[in-house]
Amino acid sequence: MYPKRFWFILEQDVDRPIGGVKQFYVLASILSDLGLDVTIVQGTNSFRPSWFSFPPDLKVAGKIDFNLSSLQSENDILIIPETFLPYLRFTRDLSVIIFNQNMNFLFGEKFELKPKFVFNSYASDNILAVLTVSSSDYAYAVNHLPIEPSKVFRVFNAIESSLFSF
Repeated sequence: MYPKRFWFILEQDVDRPIGGVKQFYVLASILSDLGLDVTIVQGTNSFRPSWFSFPPDLKVAGKIDFNLSSLQSENDILIIPETFLPYLRFTRDLSVIIFNQNMNFLFGEKFELKPKFVFNSYASDNILAVLTVSSSDYAYAVNHLPIEPSKVFRVFNAIESSLFSF
């Protein structure tokens, strides 16, 4: 059996440390530091955000070079933001982790996703886990989304002491 590979689907090059994108890179970095095989799929394979220090083993792939159909259900896991639910249509039988950092975007950034589609997505058998970052988002996921509570986890974002202090 092959080791698991984690694919963080971002599909854009963002050179501002905005919340969701920043925490996506941070989580990918932590998993890479733990020795896991991690690739961030971003806009281009040459982009590196100026605000982020890449660990040596963290890989990137440009969206044009990324081939979803070449992934294998036995060892590939996709991590997508909550705003990428339409991506699930193409994931076949791949395991997916939804990194939901803001339940306000549950139905899309512009409320373009239909509730039935959203709830069917969270009820999908290939959803391995849902990660949330706040107690209110965790409670909403556990109490209102059609997913087993045992698949919902709260991730605590660190406070950067170099930027914020008492």
